[in-house]
Amino acid sequence: MLNKIMRPAAAAILLVLCTGLPERAASAENNSDYVSELTRRIIERTEAPGAAPVKGQDTTNFSRNRKLLELISGDIIEFTVLPTKPEWEEKLIPIRIPIRKGLQGYRLFFVDAKGKQTLTEVETLEQLKAIPTGSGAQWSTTAALETAGFNVVKAQTKDDLIKMLKLRRFVTYGRGIDEIFFERSQLAAQYPFLAIDREIALFIPHPIYFFVTPKRPDLAKRIERGLRAMIADGSFDALFQEYYGDDIQRAQLDRRRVFRISNPLLGRETPLDDPTLWFDPARNGLTPVETTDPIR
Repeated sequence: MLNKIMRPAAAAILLVLCTGLPERAASAENNSDYVSELTRRIIERTEAPGAAPVKGQDTTNFSRNRKLLELISGDIIEFTVLPTKPEWEEKLIPIRIPIRKGLQGYRLFFVDAKGKQTLTEVETLEQLKAIPTGSGAQWSTTAALETAGFNVVKAQTKDDLIKMLKLRRFVTYGRGIDEIFFERSQLAAQYPFLAIDREIALFIPHPIYFFVTPKRPDLAKRIERGLRAMIADGSFDALFQEYYGDDIQRAQLDRRRVFRISNPLLGRETPLDDPTLWFDPARNGLTPVETTDPIR
């Protein structure tokens, strides 16, 4: 976890790291802690005379669209962490290393524990597509679901999605492995109907990158240098396991039917061919029971 005493430069930059949604997400604590600790280590290990300076601002209440505009100008914030989109890769400097190893792309589903329809009998991707699913209007995964032909019902906030699930506006509500268990623990008292399906997982290639203002290529180089140094010495994987190892085990992917769809928002430069950058269930001893054809 975060050290209580940090160097001033490392502490200041943590202010910019947030979910980018108007409301504070229920899952923000675990994922933000991970990003903050990763960033602290990157900055700490690249600290040297002449290193690119780092500054930060609190952007907790910025929407993703507002954050993009601010990053383009570089006046208020200089970098952030968010799922990739073509516009972001075109207008900012993306560091194409998926910082959560694509784990958020493994989607499990919230369901209504009292609902009559379950995923027990879903055996094909086409059957899964036909079941109404809830998703955020601005989420990258929503575009992938719609392109693949899912029956998607959209809402602006996560609170709205939970309420719509309770009203049975849809049957499933997908969240990443890095999100769903934490969110369930936070929401259980308020929404006792909320359950996590145990049958299905849906994989969407879904990298989350550091994005840096085009005004600061020096800072982008510093962040990438630190990331690659951590990958090389194994500390990146160790930190990933520290934060997400328990959730990976709880997901029990080896007991699920795992379906796959492509992500239309990924560019040609996405490092899909580098297995060292991605979470792979097989390398974690979690070979799924069933999958569709792998993504090319």
